Amino acid sequence: MAESKPAPSSSLVYDLEEDFFDRFNLKKVLVLGKGISGEVFLTTSTAGPSRRLAVKVFSLDEEHRELNLRMFTTEVEIMESIVHPHLVPCVIAALCPGYAALAMPYYPRADLAFLSGKQTPAQAHRYMTHVARGLYYLHRRNIAHNDLKLENVFVDAQKRAHVGDFGLALKVKAVSRTALASGVGCTQDYWPPEKLAAGPDTRIDPFKVDVYAIGIMYWALLSGETPEMGLDYLSKVTNLDVSHDQRAILKRLLAINPSDRPTVSDLLKLMKVNLITGDETWVHLNSPKTKRDWMTWKHLSFPVTKLFKVQRSAAKVMATVFWDAKGVILLDILPQGQCINAARYCSTLDRLKETIRRKKPGLLRRGVVLQHDNAIPHSANLTQQWLQRYGWEILPHPKDITSRVHRA
Repeated sequence: MAESKPAPSSSLVYDLEEDFFDRFNLKKVLVLGKGISGEVFLTTSTAGPSRRLAVKVFSLDEEHRELNLRMFTTEVEIMESIVHPHLVPCVIAALCPGYAALAMPYYPRADLAFLSGKQTPAQAHRYMTHVARGLYYLHRRNIAHNDLKLENVFVDAQKRAHVGDFGLALKVKAVSRTALASGVGCTQDYWPPEKLAAGPDTRIDPFKVDVYAIGIMYWALLSGETPEMGLDYLSKVTNLDVSHDQRAILKRLLAINPSDRPTVSDLLKLMKVNLITGDETWVHLNSPKTKRDWMTWKHLSFPVTKLFKVQRSAAKVMATVFWDAKGVILLDILPQGQCINAARYCSTLDRLKETIRRKKPGLLRRGVVLQHDNAIPHSANLTQQWLQRYGWEILPHPKDITSRVHRA
């Protein structure tokens, strides 16, 4: 008698009676890695090698069925509920005879553990800000990653970090914000002091465990050393050749008392992450004079000056606006009858760069994070060359991420 498969728990999950790779015309190229749940394969489409996906296969044999099915279900449910540029999305998931499969984007630079040697302070900071942004998105939804480590952070061709592997994630009740220590922190080398000291019935804060794991990863990237359970990371931070600000951040992240560690929201402030958003819009340009502008000195016997009502012009002009959390940084208005193109957009970016230099001088040193959509002027080669020349990071617009996942 054939073994029945459980009903799919998510709208993303196919229930197949055939092989996953045959059904979706995927060819295994090589094994990217192995874990407790199974293997991860690099695949290409049989219709052409240009489309590459990473496919995680969960073994559902009798010995591993219960655990792996639970991890598969958790990972798919988490992935289905999130849309963020620094969290790995799900492309396809399916239950098949004897195994479950989860297809994700392929990240050509592998994971952070694959990086050879220590990273520059600037690059390590960049990776950790990406991780912190993704983690902030999860924590706001009361989700603790619960297995944050170098091997679970993947790097794309543009050196952007993406947090993945949500099979052990915890959905925490908003009231308590704690969980049993026995189910928190899945990789021993990343355990914080409270996890090492806790009994099986002790409740600890899984969000602060995630924060401690960020501190270990940050230290590992800066030092080039491998994390080990029980290391005195605070003493090792003292010997790092980093700036005062980075050392202060590391000490906060690796604090022995979890209450002394920052939340991810506070961490983003410590990292001085300042997102700048840009967009274009059509506006009516009308600059009427105020009463003060019309005021003139005159004799009391002179007649009162009559002001004619100014009608708003029917013509519209295009404006490019850049803003951050504190307000508008730059408003660039095009002459009437003109539209934005790549050359004009680069010229506007030059103005934005100069405005940032005057108003926010430290931001250019830390690195600009710019968010805009994939309109043609934004994605043109000329614009991309400008952004690469000055090292500005692009945070993809959420609607662009969604469309890419749906097309995959």
